[in-house]
Amino acid sequence: MLFSTKLSEGSRVRVRSTLLKFGCVLCVSLLAVDTLFAATDLKVIVSHKSWAENLAELLRFVAEQYRVPIVAELVNPVPSHLVIESGQDTAIGLLGNVLKQLPGYKYEVSNGQTIHFYAKHVVNAKGNLLNIRIEHFTMPNNLSDFKLLLPAAINSSRKGLPPSGAVISGFPSSEMEKEKLQTRGELTAVSGRDLLMAVAEETRGFYTIIVLQDQNCRTDTCFDYANDHWFWGPLTATVSHDPIYIQQPRLR
Repeated sequence: MLFSTKLSEGSRVRVRSTLLKFGCVLCVSLLAVDTLFAATDLKVIVSHKSWAENLAELLRFVAEQYRVPIVAELVNPVPSHLVIESGQDTAIGLLGNVLKQLPGYKYEVSNGQTIHFYAKHVVNAKGNLLNIRIEHFTMPNNLSDFKLLLPAAINSSRKGLPPSGAVISGFPSSEMEKEKLQTRGELTAVSGRDLLMAVAEETRGFYTIIVLQDQNCRTDTCFDYANDHWFWGPLTATVSHDPIYIQQPRLR
């Protein structure tokens, strides 16, 4: 399958539509804060506690509690001490309340089921590693392998190395390993963001949050910072309460 080397909206739609298999199952119910349900639905109303966390932790909570796949692109410094009052809301309603405190961020809903949340000034920036075009990417068998292979493929592409030269780091996820990918084979001339959104739409089984050092930095140090602050998780476990630590970058 070949994709245009220009990363247009049409290119992203073709990638996503190729990988998209399942539709969104609609239901509306009221759930307790630690209850997880089986189907992605942006219209489900959930009773939630008050929150005062950083943005990464809040996005993880929304993804896990509502079982909604989220692809998030944040930039240092990550907003902290965001306040959400306890109440009953949908995932979209809750994110709307968050954005009232964050004029520099926005979200979009893709195919009615996947949330793309990003810093406005970073999403198209040259320093955003998710904009790097991957000339050749072979889809792996499961979501855990995808989590490990994608950062390595991006790193090889930015250095002009062939896919065989990718150095894989990180740890596999036993939960994400259970999620098999339906689309196989090699994709060409596609960005990391296109792949993330397409796989999120196909599986509806994970969230991913990446924190960039800044919008313009393309050095090894900046890549390492982003890779160290690239958080993934399945949407099959309980809601996490562990803190997400975000370090201040070292001076370049």
